[in-house]
Amino acid sequence: MYTKKTFGLIGYPLGHSFSQQYFTEKFLTLGLKGWEYKTFEIENLDLLPSVLENNPNLAGFNVTSPYKEDIFSHLDEVDSIAKEIHSVNCVKVANQKLVGFNTDWTGFKQSLENQVNISSIQKAIILGSGGAAKAVGYALSCLGIEFKYISRQKNNNSKLFLSYEELNALDFDSFELIVNATPCGMFSRPEIAAIDTEKITGQHTVFDLIYNPPQTPLLHQSLKQGARIINGLEMLHLQAEYSWKIWRESYE
Repeated sequence: MYTKKTFGLIGYPLGHSFSQQYFTEKFLTLGLKGWEYKTFEIENLDLLPSVLENNPNLAGFNVTSPYKEDIFSHLDEVDSIAKEIHSVNCVKVANQKLVGFNTDWTGFKQSLENQVNISSIQKAIILGSGGAAKAVGYALSCLGIEFKYISRQKNNNSKLFLSYEELNALDFDSFELIVNATPCGMFSRPEIAAIDTEKITGQHTVFDLIYNPPQTPLLHQSLKQGARIINGLEMLHLQAEYSWKIWRESYE
């Protein structure tokens, strides 16, 4: 049914790859002998053609920081939703073309719906303004939840952006959901984004897209303040499954 295929992950730096372990185990479970999932830690996207040339069986790859937006200039086609989000985390290699998709938004949306009563959330803030943050924003729009991006520098061209200074001057009771879509809190960056955590209460749900460590400093502090906390592990599983569905459709 299947011929040998290679999949992978593009990013820099990568360190330990959840995706590699996840898909390696999946291929073993499905009996897909010879299938592999590799990591491609490349310092810039100009090295992508050499990755493709050196891996002729490459049938798809995931994209992580810092390339989710920059990858666009290397793609032949982009799915309409990924184009609207302007962030790609999944690429299918088909007929010698690179086709981009976004599965982060569906992973986040389903994870949030699995763990929270969506009707209890009217407004949200998203810490960050990169590719992951934009995927979260798209998902929240689909759910009918108002939101603002919080950035180190306010984007004066958009009412969707606030600076951290403007955020911290607000009454946090005006929103129910806080989503961290920045790298702050990873093992390599154990700080908390510049949000006034003292204003977080039991009325808030705090969703951190980071999954390693399982409880980031932001989640730890939010839990102490009585908030509901969610890490990014389930979202990671879900977006991986959506990526697999996209790749698998080419071979079934």
